[in-house]
Amino acid sequence: MKNITTIFGMAIFVILIASCQSKEDQSEDNQSEMEVDSIQIQTGGMILGGKYGGKEFAIARGNEIDIMMDIIKSYNEMDAEKIWKYSADSVAVLSFDGTKTKLTKEDMTGYFSSLDSVTWVVDAMVPVEIVNEDVVKIIVLTREKAYMKNGDVMKIRLVEEFTFIDEVMAEVRQWTADLNEEIESTPSYGDPGGAMIFTGEYEGKEMVISSGNEMDQMMKIIDDFNDMDASSLWENSEDTVIMYAENGKVIKLTEDYMQGFFDSADSIDWAVSKIIPLEIKGTNVKKVIVDSHETMNLKEGDQSKIRLFEVFTFKDGKLVAVSQWTGEFEKDM
Repeated sequence: MKNITTIFGMAIFVILIASCQSKEDQSEDNQSEMEVDSIQIQTGGMILGGKYGGKEFAIARGNEIDIMMDIIKSYNEMDAEKIWKYSADSVAVLSFDGTKTKLTKEDMTGYFSSLDSVTWVVDAMVPVEIVNEDVVKIIVLTREKAYMKNGDVMKIRLVEEFTFIDEVMAEVRQWTADLNEEIESTPSYGDPGGAMIFTGEYEGKEMVISSGNEMDQMMKIIDDFNDMDASSLWENSEDTVIMYAENGKVIKLTEDYMQGFFDSADSIDWAVSKIIPLEIKGTNVKKVIVDSHETMNLKEGDQSKIRLFEVFTFKDGKLVAVSQWTGEFEKDM
């Protein structure tokens, strides 16, 4: 969904979500099941372009969750040697500021040497595998505080996507949002034995791949947004949709508000690269992860371009909330 903060200077509070687990439900038209070792695994979502275009997602069933938790523990211990037990010699990192680098063990050791201490707190984890590929993507929602030896303190809230190929960490992508006082003071919920939410209203709840019609709803939202049609967009939305934007504030979106937003633009191109539909077990709440980038041309002549990571929350089939993290486009180096 359009990065509304670019025009209106409004912003986002976090809806913390988490990951997927197997589900043996009857699949819908946009869902399927695959059989692995005589166990039916619910699959869904879609990669919409690139090398794995057309592939679906399933819950990760390998060792990557344990590996990820060991990496987090080793990071907090500032132990680059342990992190690189699970990493390629150089890890491709696309930072939230658009910088793309090849991170090595020596780079990480140098960074740790500049710190007195670091705290990397996990709020949610979404481990998914690309169906019929040896590729696992673990999406981690975190808060980080680094205490530098020069006295500076760095505080940041991140979404990071860690890509493992054959159980080796090969790539990391980042998005960021504001770490305000309320979020900073929220305690994290325990250590995951699988995929779950660690904070907030649904603390301790696990998530599964959704078997509902959220993919169809999400594709319609994308089309309506690109058509700048607020009336059609609101057909499956609550009267007021709460948007938690990346600088920590809350926007109440209505059809009229959105139409005014569209009226400020000549054109919008919201290009989605992947969608992961999830549901919180034991509730009527669905959360759809959308990885995208967006270009907006304003009538006043300006252009905005941004990478987006967003979580769309549906209750009883209606869109009720959107959470947003952002990153800059990859910079030419």
